[in-house]
Amino acid sequence: FTIIGWSYGKNLLALLGTPEHIMNDAYNYFIILVTGMFFMILSVFFRSILSGEGDTKFPMYVMGSGTIINIILDPILIFWCNLGVSGAAAATIISQAFVCLIFLYAFIIKKYPYITFSPRHFKFDLSIISSILKLGLPASFSMVIMSFGSAIFNKILVTYSADAVSAYQISSRIDHLFFMPVISIVSSMVTLVGMFYGSKKLNLLNKVVYYGLQQAILIASI
Repeated sequence: FTIIGWSYGKNLLALLGTPEHIMNDAYNYFIILVTGMFFMILSVFFRSILSGEGDTKFPMYVMGSGTIINIILDPILIFWCNLGVSGAAAATIISQAFVCLIFLYAFIIKKYPYITFSPRHFKFDLSIISSILKLGLPASFSMVIMSFGSAIFNKILVTYSADAVSAYQISSRIDHLFFMPVISIVSSMVTLVGMFYGSKKLNLLNKVVYYGLQQAILIASI
């Protein structure tokens, strides 16, 4: 995806309807993000392992630290270093690299999680790849569909103005405040459902699912 971004970045932005007068700013922001995508993916990878083990606190502290660093670096790089939107992208990547390094230290040096990494374990296994893809592809496609929908919204809104796209993105962030409690319930259910499914305790699995649905609907209604 980084190579695709390097090769066709401006074409992709044009396809999304980016106005010509902000194309350079948009491209500079985009190219920095796709270059540092490696750190973002690794961070999600490590966080997901810990969530699967039932530990959501440590990743929260690490990701929170990254967010604080991002907030501190934003005005420094945007205004003091006069990098504009490129500075915002650079702040994001630097903070994600920091998060990634903490996770690497915790996993490899401190042996923090239950799982341990060893080079001798890194060998190709088609059955494991197949299992991961069976679980991962549907989740990936759901994210692709949401991203595709967002791209269509942007395409429609940009016909009015770039400010309309900005307003939409800001309101989406505010909208997330209402979804956060439900997302918290769903995220915690992933670990519990996986645990009970793995141990074939379907009665407990059903109980957790129904309870989660009940509480999510209640909170959403309020």
